[in-house]
Amino acid sequence: MTRALIAACLATAALAFAQSYRPWTDTGFGAARVRTVESREMYPEDVPEHTFELPLTVVLLDQTNWTEARALRELRKTAAIFAPCGIVLGDVQLARGRGPDGGHDIDMAALYPGADMPAAVVDFSARVAPNAAWPRVFLVGRLLGDTVLARSYQQGAVGDQESRRFPYMNTAWISYRAHWDERAEKEYSSLAHELAHVLCRCGHTGGDRRHLLHEKRNFLGAAVLEPDCRAMQLSPLLER
Repeated sequence: MTRALIAACLATAALAFAQSYRPWTDTGFGAARVRTVESREMYPEDVPEHTFELPLTVVLLDQTNWTEARALRELRKTAAIFAPCGIVLGDVQLARGRGPDGGHDIDMAALYPGADMPAAVVDFSARVAPNAAWPRVFLVGRLLGDTVLARSYQQGAVGDQESRRFPYMNTAWISYRAHWDERAEKEYSSLAHELAHVLCRCGHTGGDRRHLLHEKRNFLGAAVLEPDCRAMQLSPLLER
């Protein structure tokens, strides 16, 4: 194959990839675009039998170490973890864009005036298109001034006035380091962990075996405890 033909093939592939995204309107992110990640991209085989479907919006900030391939890897892990609970991921809206002034790290120390919330979390949450599905996940560079690699805020129900006033509700924030940080079980996913917090509106628990919401880092795993499954299934964020 000649160099010219190889270059033409690569250009065609790049064009097809670019065309899979469309402009993401009504947002406060720069160069915002979005594409639909269909179920077949998250389930290597057929979509498992299920009772509940989880709509999801994922915002990947540009100029971080996150790539689409890495985001898809976390989505596939999450899909596998939630499947035993009868929960599948529906078509995911994967958006990309630049934060204000090109920012991609989240300052967790500077608080919003009059609220015990990071100002950057409030700001970035408010920039999402108003018709985007909840939960909303942000794949960011770093969580500055925080002791953890990921955070979530699960208060409130989706369609009520409270969520419109406080757009950070039902959101998850995943730093890039949370993606590659080694765990005892490679099937574990920080994305699944934070989404589980959002769905079940619960914290961490203990125990002598690894599971998704364990309070100890070394005991985090892919298994979901039955009580946590039941609590997740009660979430108003799920479509039945």
